[in-house]
Amino acid sequence: MAAGVPGTWTLGYQEHGRWGTRNMEAGVPQGSVLGPVLWNVAFDEVLSLAEKDERSNIICYADNTLIIVTGRDLRLTQLRASLLVARTIILIKRLGLSVAKEKTEAILFHGKGTVRLPASIMVEDTSIKFRSSIKYLGVIIDVNWSFFDHFRYTEEKANKVVRALNRLMPNLRGPDERRRRLFANVVLSVILYGAPVWGDVIVKKSCVQPALYRHQRTIAQRVISAYRTVSNNAALLLARLPPIKLLATSRKRTYERIKQLRNIGNIKAINKKEIRDSEFTNMCNSWRTILEKPNTPGEFTKLFIVPRLEAWLTRDTVNSFSFHLT
Repeated sequence: MAAGVPGTWTLGYQEHGRWGTRNMEAGVPQGSVLGPVLWNVAFDEVLSLAEKDERSNIICYADNTLIIVTGRDLRLTQLRASLLVARTIILIKRLGLSVAKEKTEAILFHGKGTVRLPASIMVEDTSIKFRSSIKYLGVIIDVNWSFFDHFRYTEEKANKVVRALNRLMPNLRGPDERRRRLFANVVLSVILYGAPVWGDVIVKKSCVQPALYRHQRTIAQRVISAYRTVSNNAALLLARLPPIKLLATSRKRTYERIKQLRNIGNIKAINKKEIRDSEFTNMCNSWRTILEKPNTPGEFTKLFIVPRLEAWLTRDTVNSFSFHLT
């Protein structure tokens, strides 16, 4: 993925190839051991098409091919993108593969106030219209990089999971805390998917937080078998679930720091552990700052837990929470 800088045109285009036919006359079975190696060998020529152009890039994940072209001149960028798309399709067909045009998407990133934008790009004989957002590897990216569409999609997806699992979590005579936390982790994995990409947006855009926080509060109340009237602060503390914005920013910073170590060739298990531990400490300090604000709900719970927050978050679940203990 590439974000356009001010005054720069960034055109993203993804196409979907198809390996093999119904009778497996070509390609490899899904999940085979040699599949990734054979794919790398066969597709290497396609990936190297844009190597000599610093303003173009081709990224592949399985049979999904993403073509990125950037430039400061709109018409020239569109022409370069069309040529690169055409060359890519020729090589894909030379490998005996086909391109699913009906699944192909295109997006044009541009600066504010830009006029006379092109409406589409040609893929062979098919006109592909530029969309306001596209879904790439489970993350919905929009023209403004606001991720509003992604958060809306995540909210709907998480809501389905919560409704499906809530029936399994009665307050009385239900599963213990460990199994309830497994339920919480399933929902949080849906909400926090792609956090290293959008982690800073959720902090700046407060309007996207309420819906996600409602889901997190519901999850927390299920984990500790609480009434719906339990405050958000108390429920999250007892369930040991930091707010979503803190979890997202922590994951983003952890990813970026580990990536820096990987770029300089200094990636070791001990370094990764140190980064995760330090980010955990930073997250706890940020949460403590929020909780220590006066006249906020959950004062009684905060009084006992906040002074020993790190120990509380890392406690074991031998003595699990129950409805009566909560």
